[in-house]
Amino acid sequence: MSSSGSAEKDWKQNLLNRMDLIKQEKFRHDLPYIKASDIGGQFFCEMKVDLDYVEGRIESQSMIDGTQIHDEVIAMEKTTVDKIIENIESGGIFLAAFTLISRHDDLVLCGIPDAIVFKDSKPVYIIELKTATKNIDKIYDGQLGQATVYSFLLEEMGFDCSQLTNVIVKVKRPFDLRKNNRQKFLYGVVGSLFTRMEQAFIEKSKGSVYIHTQKYKRSDALEIINKIKGYWMGEREPTPTTNPNKCRSCSFKTTCKSSLA
Repeated sequence: MSSSGSAEKDWKQNLLNRMDLIKQEKFRHDLPYIKASDIGGQFFCEMKVDLDYVEGRIESQSMIDGTQIHDEVIAMEKTTVDKIIENIESGGIFLAAFTLISRHDDLVLCGIPDAIVFKDSKPVYIIELKTATKNIDKIYDGQLGQATVYSFLLEEMGFDCSQLTNVIVKVKRPFDLRKNNRQKFLYGVVGSLFTRMEQAFIEKSKGSVYIHTQKYKRSDALEIINKIKGYWMGEREPTPTTNPNKCRSCSFKTTCKSSLA
């Protein structure tokens, strides 16, 4: 897909008019769209995603701590759609975070990546920040799945994703980051990606950061969407995990009828 000519017009129009899509459909739990983060959650346990809506999401202390670190590291200034378009068209390196929405067959998919990095008016990196207390070098299917859906949305909106790479940045909790180092950290990650010095960045962090990259492939996204579609269309019931360890860490372990804890 080219980023010039008619395709260039498409992504701008889709960016300007993207919010119109959320008024047209209703999916499971009466939702107007399906969130990429929920799709990522389905890899962990689809039953938990369902219970988050049926019984209400329960935030654990680890989730609260992770959100605080996330807010410290990913600090984007508020802007307008017109300004985003102007910055993308400039062709320089540009970091942004904005809502991605697109229709695919019967589904309306939506999500806000932590950061999208543009270069030469094309998205080159989708960056997602995740936190953990251990094993930060381990990347889960749901984390890659969520990023892949974001990349798919960019492509569906008309962007040239031929050079796009999904990036999962894992940060070990607790993570001591002074406020004046917020942008320094994020731009340090981006700089390491452009110079292919991710390993040096990881080593400098002394075990507190790990960077995982995977080239975006449309076929991966289509496989994910086909897998999760039936649940959101109401064609099947949620599928619980078969891993007892996941049940033990779940906030619904004492109330879920499928709990293995």
